[in-house]
Amino acid sequence: MSKGPSILEAARMNSASYLEDQLEGPLGWSLIRHNSTLGVCQWESTDGYTYIGIAGTRKQRHDIIDSVKIFFGQTPDMRIQGVIEFVKEHCSDAVERDTLSLGGHSLGGLVASSVAAEFHLPALIQNAPGYFTQSPDPARCDRIVEIRTARDLVSDWGSSAANLITLHEPSTPTWKLSLLHAINRQNDLLSDQLPQSSYTSLYDAKNMMGIEHNPDIHPTGNTWKSIQASWKKLKNHHKRLLANIGVETEAERGEIPQLQFIKAKRNLKKR
Repeated sequence: MSKGPSILEAARMNSASYLEDQLEGPLGWSLIRHNSTLGVCQWESTDGYTYIGIAGTRKQRHDIIDSVKIFFGQTPDMRIQGVIEFVKEHCSDAVERDTLSLGGHSLGGLVASSVAAEFHLPALIQNAPGYFTQSPDPARCDRIVEIRTARDLVSDWGSSAANLITLHEPSTPTWKLSLLHAINRQNDLLSDQLPQSSYTSLYDAKNMMGIEHNPDIHPTGNTWKSIQASWKKLKNHHKRLLANIGVETEAERGEIPQLQFIKAKRNLKKR
């Protein structure tokens, strides 16, 4: 049986699924089919293995609606069902031979994990939000590998996959956390921090060094908790500033001359 794509090859095909034209996969992989409505690209290797890459949120109305649904703990059922039907129509033989795997980034990753659970397939999901409700049977998710960039706000929302790879980029400041979500940025980190990803098959990924098994499910992750704590700290700091110049409410803050407020802030720093 073919070993299928390496982790890095799968990640690059996930990235290519966002493109509308000039679709080019890794060496040895050719694009067979592209469904722009579903954001699905079907790739085939020279040895007959099939990989399906699923794009995340694009500038389309239904993608934006799905993203909002996920934020409120729901699942993008229509798109999931659409990809399931795509697999049944075009990849049924590959499912039977166990020569099919799939993956996606962000919204596409959540869709990929649901479809992978439906057919019990290997999958690579990247910076994808997790489930709050309607999560698949864990026994059918044991072949799913998730790559998460630490402090990414989207993948820190909801539960984690059974097999988790965490990449780190501590140089990114807090006010630029949104940059950590980009798939191309994550693929660069993957290549640099886990060079074995270029030759480790997605089939064998859960046995790779550096992978965490059965991570704790967190309805909101550490990054969101950290932001909440920072916001609370900022509010308390603001209250101290106001109290320092004899103001009780934020509404009254507008009645204070700007110069007086700046002086009060300087005095507070000297304490």
